[in-house]
Amino acid sequence: MASRKLSDLVGTMEARAEALVAKCDMAGIDLLIYCTLRSFEEQARLYRQPKSADQIHAMADKLRNVYMRPDLGEILLSVGPQSGPKVTNAAPGMSAHNYGLAFDCVPLVNGKAQWSSKAPEWQEVGRLGQSLGLEWAGSWTSFREYPHFQELGFTWRQRILMG
Repeated sequence: MASRKLSDLVGTMEARAEALVAKCDMAGIDLLIYCTLRSFEEQARLYRQPKSADQIHAMADKLRNVYMRPDLGEILLSVGPQSGPKVTNAAPGMSAHNYGLAFDCVPLVNGKAQWSSKAPEWQEVGRLGQSLGLEWAGSWTSFREYPHFQELGFTWRQRILMG
């Protein structure tokens, strides 16, 4: 299971996550950070939902042969079949969560998570996060992931090759 501990975030990410919670609190928004560091194994389990065997094997081959990470290809194959809805496009090693450089959060209203992107709190949470120098996936153009914040300029391609 992925960590919720802010102390698992690296570099300035822990301080920025704490600052975002504090800024949201000052704005009257209760913010829950529910995912920080995610192991390669957990990433593999999430990635496999609901991928076909062909898709999984193709990605394992890519991890081994293109990114020179046979360890990650083996992890992807070893976690076994997974069921559930699509959660991520990122295979193990391809997420900022794998390096302690991202967190997922959700605003709470009267103790209830506001998952809908139409919830008015999201725009304020995103604006506040960006004001702290965080990259907010709610402003991405190819797809949006409102709960996700990461280190500005993070590129998994550089990290995955470091081994």
